[in-house]
Amino acid sequence: MDTASTPHIRLTGEELLARARKIAPMLRERAADCAASRRISAETMEALHDADLFAALKPKRFGGHEIELIDFVRIVEELSRQCGSTGWVYSVLTSHAVWVASFAEEAQREVWDGEDRALACSAFMPTAVAVPEKGGYRVSGKWPFASGCDFAKWALLGALEDPKGPTPTFWATLIPMSELAIVDDWQVLGLAGTGSKTLTGEGIFVPAHRVVRLKDASNGNTPGGALHDGPLFKCPRYSCSPYTLLAPLLGIAQGAVDDFCAVTGAKVSMGKRVAEFEGMQLKVAESDAEVDAARLMMHRNCRENIATMRRDGALTLLQRARNRRDQAFATRLCRSAVDRLHAASGAHGLYESSRVQRAFRDAHAAAAHFAFNWEMAAKPYGQLRLGVDIDPNDAFLL
Repeated sequence: MDTASTPHIRLTGEELLARARKIAPMLRERAADCAASRRISAETMEALHDADLFAALKPKRFGGHEIELIDFVRIVEELSRQCGSTGWVYSVLTSHAVWVASFAEEAQREVWDGEDRALACSAFMPTAVAVPEKGGYRVSGKWPFASGCDFAKWALLGALEDPKGPTPTFWATLIPMSELAIVDDWQVLGLAGTGSKTLTGEGIFVPAHRVVRLKDASNGNTPGGALHDGPLFKCPRYSCSPYTLLAPLLGIAQGAVDDFCAVTGAKVSMGKRVAEFEGMQLKVAESDAEVDAARLMMHRNCRENIATMRRDGALTLLQRARNRRDQAFATRLCRSAVDRLHAASGAHGLYESSRVQRAFRDAHAAAAHFAFNWEMAAKPYGQLRLGVDIDPNDAFLL
């Protein structure tokens, strides 16, 4: 089947956003059950598929919509505002289309030819070993935090070649879920509904067309990038990918502001409306301002990244460093906004039924992702601004 010639209707970012807004109220109703079940319901996944939202970033060559990055993060924010776990899983599984597009054409066709709904989860922690073998690699390991793995047909997994050597090579491998086992160990504080379980596999043969060097992905120079015209497929991965994790956090934080205002606006204490307390008014203003600042920062960078890639074909080292700085700083802003409102919720914030409490737990879970570690993410920017040389090939930094 030649997917490149298959007719399909491409939707715009605004059209997909409108569909997301129609689904959002349903996600709000199911949010508590989602967390209690520790996974998204099959009905929710079906609704997202039926709205064709999972094809948002899929290359048009393979029947996707290939919308702008800024439009995608707006969709994720909208969904996450109602259910953080659903927004996180949607964003992760959808954005992995860009990773799949990094691999050789043969691998992309394995995933997408005749498989309109094929999704890939991921676990990039380099906890596995890749041993070279004729025609590819033999991979064995254990990979935690594979969000949405129950609904994936493929997995993007990190593995190290020569892990004890002086310069180990970090490979991103593409492996069918049928060759992996899922360990149901996702009993956690926050983002409980993401089902981010551990994957295991032993002696799995991964052909050469299904491996990509992380260094190449970090620099935007992958085997599959040349197949697609869109700038996102050629953008340095860590200048763009973390925004697909920041967007759920931003939606969670905005949802916390919304829900806090709704509850507090109707609350009465000692015969006086709590909304009239100056302290509450200032807390709401500051938290909302932090969320706004985080959003403005993220949206600006998403727009500028793609515009620069279209114009120049590459991002400067300082731009890449600023992206990492801003991703981590916006995370701090969102977490701070939620923490303030949860503390202001008083004893009512102790109930598991409190949406602000769920946002508190989800925000801390999202902020714990290694991509948002402030010291690691911000250091390269400070070094460059102070004239200190850095290694542009350090994939974890840039």
